[in-house]
Amino acid sequence: MGRTHSKKRVGKPDHLIVADDVYSIVSYDPNLAATGNPKYRTITYRAVDSAGHGVGRVWVTELIGDSLPVSSCNGATSQTTTDCNTARTLPNGDFPDVISAGEITNRGVDQSCGFYFLNRWAWCSSRYGRVVLATLGYDVRYNRITINGQEKINTGVPLYP
Repeated sequence: MGRTHSKKRVGKPDHLIVADDVYSIVSYDPNLAATGNPKYRTITYRAVDSAGHGVGRVWVTELIGDSLPVSSCNGATSQTTTDCNTARTLPNGDFPDVISAGEITNRGVDQSCGFYFLNRWAWCSSRYGRVVLATLGYDVRYNRITINGQEKINTGVPLYP
């Protein structure tokens, strides 16, 4: 058991809930306006205990599998958090994930380019090792991003391993 910033007793991390889910469009090149700019999705997860209470500051990581996904839009490897010492949650257990297929740089590629991967967010525990909190299917396209088949996930929705 731990304590949050407000000294409330909480259990160990058990799963995630959605704290926020926002789409945005960011352009690096104004000339892309004719073909559309890539979508970015910033989804904020909250690590919670089995009762749904935020667990405070914990280290998290992404467990991707044998290889990182590569975007068919531009050949770039997806940037992920695969090290337990690089991603720490905020005091309430929140952490963001910014998702995009990136700009189209490969000729002849349409706006359905991108990548798919199975993402497992895990708590990095010195006592229990890496404990999976949620398993999510990310389908990341230039013009559409779905997580578990959904373009938008409501605040408070629980996500499980």
